[in-house]
Amino acid sequence: MGPEFSWDENSAAEYRKNVFSASSALGATLIAKVNGNLIKERCSSPEAALELASQLKAGGDLTRHAAIEEQVLKSPHTALWYAFDIVDGPWPAGEHMISTSPMHAARYAQLVLRDRFHEAEQSIMQDADAASHYAKSVVKGRWEDAEAVISRSPKAASTYALDVLKAPWPEAEECIRSDDEAWDTYSFMFHGTEMKYI
Repeated sequence: MGPEFSWDENSAAEYRKNVFSASSALGATLIAKVNGNLIKERCSSPEAALELASQLKAGGDLTRHAAIEEQVLKSPHTALWYAFDIVDGPWPAGEHMISTSPMHAARYAQLVLRDRFHEAEQSIMQDADAASHYAKSVVKGRWEDAEAVISRSPKAASTYALDVLKAPWPEAEECIRSDDEAWDTYSFMFHGTEMKYI
């Protein structure tokens, strides 16, 4: 057997230009295979796959490539941004991975679904900051199911009181008081004290 030939962008472009015409069914099939091999080679990580998908989209290629999606699905971060930027809408295939990260699930609900992400709410409730963000940006109001978790984080509780409840939250004040900056903002807004941290 001879040495294995490796395709790079220049050799693939030259191959397409000199050997096949786009109107040829055989040529189109082989070009797709060449492009598929290039895509697989360039998808070395979830981040590289997302970057490649963005580059392809910017160049007018709206094809959803299996090799890219396979890599993107390995990270909640890349799955979220793939749904937002490439799919440009809900992406059921990525929702399981996205829901493994509370903050990414909250952002997916806010940016992509623009509605509650019921399947991920148990995950979101595991992180006080994500739950507070979700209540403000998605639920757009009090989220009682998550208040026990939110009330155990000074910054999340302060943010929740300020942005969601828009009122003092006496049940969480002891926790909020444990963080000087969180308490400073909270007490300035609800108790009229002078701010120390600006």
